[in-house]
Amino acid sequence: MNVEKIGITPTKKTKQGLWNLFIEQVSLPEGFTPVTHSLVSIPPSEVGGNHKHPRREIFLAVTDGLVLVWKDETGKREEKMGPTEGHGLTLFSLPPYIPHAVVNRGKIPAIMYEWADAKQHDVERVHLIEVER
Repeated sequence: MNVEKIGITPTKKTKQGLWNLFIEQVSLPEGFTPVTHSLVSIPPSEVGGNHKHPRREIFLAVTDGLVLVWKDETGKREEKMGPTEGHGLTLFSLPPYIPHAVVNRGKIPAIMYEWADAKQHDVERVHLIEVER
C-alpha cells in the first residue's frame, strides 16, 4: 500500500489569495474514521516523525516549506506538501507501517493538520532523514 494524494478545494477562496477551509467538511477517504486530529507546528530545519506505526494518518499542510519523506516498496520518496498555485490543497494519506517523516525546509515555522484512525501506539523509530543544522 502506498501514500495516496487527494486534492481538495478550500470552502471559500478569493481572487486576492484569501482562502478558508472548514475542517469538519473535508472529505476524508472512504473507510477512514478519525479518532484523533491535531494541528502540528514544525520549526525550520526540524523533522517530525522518522518513525512507523500501526495507525493510518492523513496530513494536510497549510503553509509552505513542508516535505513528506517516506519509504515504500520502490524506495525512499519525498514530495512537497504545501498549498499549490491557485490555492489547491492536498491530503496525504499514509497507510499503517509506512516509514515516514515530515521536514520543514522553509525559513519560518510550518503548520499541518493531522488526522489519525487511532491514538499513537507501538511506534518504531526509523532513520529516513537527518535534521539539517
